[in-house]
Amino acid sequence: MLNPKEKFILMLGVLYLSSRPPFIVINITIILLFIYLLKIHYKYNINIFDKYTFLMLIVYPILHLFYFLNFGSIDFLLSMRMFLLLIMAIWIIKLMNFDFLNIYEKFAYTLAIISLIFYPFQLLDYDATLNLITQISDLLPLNEKNEEMRSILIWSMDYDTGYRNTGFPWEPKAYANFLIIAIIIRLVQNGLVFKDKRVIVYSIALLTTISTTGYIILFAILPFFVLWNKSPEKFLKYFIPVIIILFYVMQLDFMWSKIKNEWEGRYEYESLLSDSRSFSKRSLGRTPSMMVDLIDFSKQPIIGYGLNREFRTQSRYTKLVRVNGLTDWIASFGIVGIMLFLWGHYNGFKKWLRHYNYKGELFLVFIIMIIYFATTVTSHLFWLCLMFLFTVPNRVHLINSKLNVGKIREL
Repeated sequence: MLNPKEKFILMLGVLYLSSRPPFIVINITIILLFIYLLKIHYKYNINIFDKYTFLMLIVYPILHLFYFLNFGSIDFLLSMRMFLLLIMAIWIIKLMNFDFLNIYEKFAYTLAIISLIFYPFQLLDYDATLNLITQISDLLPLNEKNEEMRSILIWSMDYDTGYRNTGFPWEPKAYANFLIIAIIIRLVQNGLVFKDKRVIVYSIALLTTISTTGYIILFAILPFFVLWNKSPEKFLKYFIPVIIILFYVMQLDFMWSKIKNEWEGRYEYESLLSDSRSFSKRSLGRTPSMMVDLIDFSKQPIIGYGLNREFRTQSRYTKLVRVNGLTDWIASFGIVGIMLFLWGHYNGFKKWLRHYNYKGELFLVFIIMIIYFATTVTSHLFWLCLMFLFTVPNRVHLINSKLNVGKIREL
């Protein structure tokens, strides 16, 4: 239906919005992409009120009416942002189907190569590279300023990055998340073969992020996803080597010590909540965020708080930033929300894997849960699109897209 140029623009918009931290509630890029989606619907005479959009138009306002009656107010701008992103995610998957994944993988490969080209300069002279990126960043239109990172769209540098590769998003672990999805897509495309040029490039880029989450998924979960689709003989043959590699990786200092410190510091939120010192904001960490979110969940377990941040557990003196996307989703939307979250991802991945005669959707759902646990991607368009893969019709034509993001002229 869509031509390659339109798919390129849509994916470009999705990745741009999803690679920025959501520090601006509704920015111009969201509006522009929404208008572009309306234009595509009009051009191809596609009904914008499909059953999923219609359902969202009914359920979302009713849900927020409950929030308003319960709390007396709602965060209108934040709620409107989420509403626009949900509608856009539904439309994008409707227009692109599973080609959304194929085209993303092609973008990811180009961006991975770019990151590996820039990364050595960061290691050689961090300050000079950051200064250059900052100067270029200031010249780019639609590139919101951020006190924590600098971006030239195809590559970024977090001020606290050090020797870690940030790639195109706002921080290394966010980049690791994108790389994991690219690896999964490529593995499914190539017959679950790790010895593949593109998988190797993604894996090298992932190693440069020094991301605990990325390493756990790459070495502990993806091998078992692949083995699950192999014969029992191959499963038994490779099971022990996989366990040995996993054991070695977990012994790395930044792996085990980081996980241990996270768990041991789960009650740090108590001191942060009672600390009367004034800060602009302080990060809670993953497990303290989980503990605070579960406290909120226990108070509003069915449909949660919605996006009403001011009614959730918070310090009187400092804005405490929650960095656990999974438990934030649970606290925000309750049991109903997390059930829909799991159902959507499970059925979407199941449909996609069946196109290639593979199984193991539970592994992929588990990977998504780990990614959300480690990173707050709750309101990022790319990740919302993955949740709506279940809306793809049972029988769709998967293209072998030759879209080359490095050769725009061919579009």
